Amino acid sequence: MPNGSPWLAGRQLDELESQLFPQPQRTLLEANQAVHELLLKAQVDVNEATGEADLVLKRIDFRHPERNRFHAINQFRVATPGCVREFIVSDIVLFANGMPLAVVECKKESATCANPMQEAIVQLQRYMRRRP
Repeated sequence: MPNGSPWLAGRQLDELESQLFPQPQRTLLEANQAVHELLLKAQVDVNEATGEADLVLKRIDFRHPERNRFHAINQFRVATPGCVREFIVSDIVLFANGMPLAVVECKKESATCANPMQEAIVQLQRYMRRRP
């Protein structure tokens, strides 16, 4: 709601969140497309608080970006149960309204890193294989 007050029941919020994560049995591209569609527009059958039907929820307000909350977290740690390492640590994760949207790996050329761009790509590919 424009005044910032909650307008969905907690159960409805949980249900909307479960639609986003995880995206089982989909390729990374398919999962990204599905999540993108849900970010742009999700449907709620009935607002349990007001009784309104067929509400559209936009998780990111593109018309009024100032209404969104953005965060960039460095050294963001993600648990990876069942993997060799217990967790991965991304250099930077970008969030919009509490949802992780992008992972940034920062590499610089050094004696042990001749091609920083390639090293970052390899690191991100390792993260994809370890996602919970």
